[in-house]
Amino acid sequence: MTKSKKYEWDYCTHAPEKLFGVYIGLCCREHDLNYCVADKTPISQREADKLLKEMIQHEFIINNKSILGWFVSHIYFYAVRLFGKFYYKKW
Repeated sequence: MTKSKKYEWDYCTHAPEKLFGVYIGLCCREHDLNYCVADKTPISQREADKLLKEMIQHEFIINNKSILGWFVSHIYFYAVRLFGKFYYKKW
């Protein structure tokens, strides 16, 4: 992981943590935690990915950018659906 300017780690691996002035790094952090503790909790990869989408949408809504949030959250959702299988339960 690389260091972020605002926080110690870059949780949105291979993707920006801040888009259109909205910081979503903590959403990615939660998603990372859901992936790495998957053996200890009953959360599926799909559920972790859906939670990421919802958290990103929430961050954009509270920043009055809900339409952008819908697009960004869906892009991140489909990206983690496609590439997340390489990371789920492997950390």
